[in-house]
Amino acid sequence: MIELPRRTIALAPTPEHAAEVARYVEQLTTELAAMARSTRLDVLAYILEMARHEAHGHAIQHKTDA
Repeated sequence: MIELPRRTIALAPTPEHAAEVARYVEQLTTELAAMARSTRLDVLAYILEMARHEAHGHAIQHKTDA
C-alpha cells in the first residue's frame, strides 16, 4: 500500500492555496498518465490527461485571480 503525504486544507481556501493544489494535481496526473500510457492503459491515460488539463486551467485561473 502506498501512503500519501497528509496536507492540511483550510476551511476557506485562498486563491493561492487553490492554485497550489491545482499545480500539485497537475503534476500527479501528468506522472500517472505517463505510467498508464506506458502500460497501454489508453482510456485511463486519456482520463488522467483530461484531469491534468482541467487542473492546469484552474492553476492559471487562480494565479490570475490572486
